[in-house]
Amino acid sequence: MLTKLVPPVFPALARQARITGDVKVQVLIRKDGSVESAEVISGHPMVKQAALESAQKSEFECRDCNDMGISSSLTYTFGLWDHGGCGDVVGVQPVRSPRCLYLWKCGARPFRVWPAPEERPNEVTLSPGHVTIIVAPPCVNTQTAR
Repeated sequence: MLTKLVPPVFPALARQARITGDVKVQVLIRKDGSVESAEVISGHPMVKQAALESAQKSEFECRDCNDMGISSSLTYTFGLWDHGGCGDVVGVQPVRSPRCLYLWKCGARPFRVWPAPEERPNEVTLSPGHVTIIVAPPCVNTQTAR
């Protein structure tokens, strides 16, 4: 049983490449709950190291352990927030009907706004044998030349 999780750090390059998915780690736990060894069984190469480091630094409670320890597996799921977009602005957004497409005095309506990407919290959740890491997707700001 996992008692102290050292949260994995979603690698910046993997985040920029929008790499998501599961990493399975096999952990050998000592009688005192520390990790003797950890090995990645499967997962994307860009997030494997983050999961491995988290598993190696975490602490466990070893129930029904013998002197040799016990083997356990952990699955790390790396994901990105799937709502909102880059550059969302709080307030109203002009919405033009086809009747007034080129008129400057068209009505505006409120729209739903998600927090800006830098304000979205990283979310790490834990369930038995499973760690989920959800982070904000990267945003690329572009500026057109005038």
